[in-house]
Amino acid sequence: MRVAVLVSKAAYKFTRVIGVQQLQLSDYVVPEDVKGSGYQIGADKLGFVVEGRDQKKLIFHGGVPGIAQKLCTSTTDGLPTDSDPLKRRQELFGINKFTASEPRRFWVFVWEAFQDMKLMILAVCAFVSLMVGIATEGWPRGAHGGLGIFASIFLVVFVTATSDYRQSLQFRDLDKEKKKISIQVIRNGYRHKMSIYELLHGDIVHLVIGDQVPADGLFVSGFSVLIDESSLTGESEPVMVSDENPFLYQVVRFKMDPS
Repeated sequence: MRVAVLVSKAAYKFTRVIGVQQLQLSDYVVPEDVKGSGYQIGADKLGFVVEGRDQKKLIFHGGVPGIAQKLCTSTTDGLPTDSDPLKRRQELFGINKFTASEPRRFWVFVWEAFQDMKLMILAVCAFVSLMVGIATEGWPRGAHGGLGIFASIFLVVFVTATSDYRQSLQFRDLDKEKKKISIQVIRNGYRHKMSIYELLHGDIVHLVIGDQVPADGLFVSGFSVLIDESSLTGESEPVMVSDENPFLYQVVRFKMDPS
């Protein structure tokens, strides 16, 4: 069981857009840099069509075949393999990768570890013990008890923060490995195995049961296609994808209708 998908979005190039129905279809103007490269639709417009599940805009652009034509791709042969056009396409539309958030610094974990209520109470007790000890026994004899408590607090905070920081780094590495997904893409009439990060606008992707949809796109061909969108919508019921509902979204999984 296979389904072909026309990639219509590089992940980081788009934002979730709601409420664009007021824009007139006829008002759309192709950006000059896009038009100059031979394409007839830009990344922003593709985002409106796919992310908004906008059938009217899709029909206005000629449906899936029309979108494919405007992206200078073929639904049967995919993109040409010439390096210069592929590079230019990447420059215009972007790569299929989300912008990674900055990793949290070690001192953030130190601050979070110190927010423990027990440690804060101990810190207050240590301060009181330090003041009372100095007042009654003088410096440095009277400071031993308070400073000992402070040292214990700093040790606990440092150990906790170090442990949490190392776990966060391990999680990021594991997440990177998890995202190293290979897919089957048609280019120049032949199938090629490549990373999801190498996908470009106009690529034709073949999916099999259990695959993760690698990018927002449009359904090209297939039958009995169900998509698990629970990670996006929270709905446990799979969504049927067909010519009438051709919209596919990244981070969902492909299934087959058992009926």
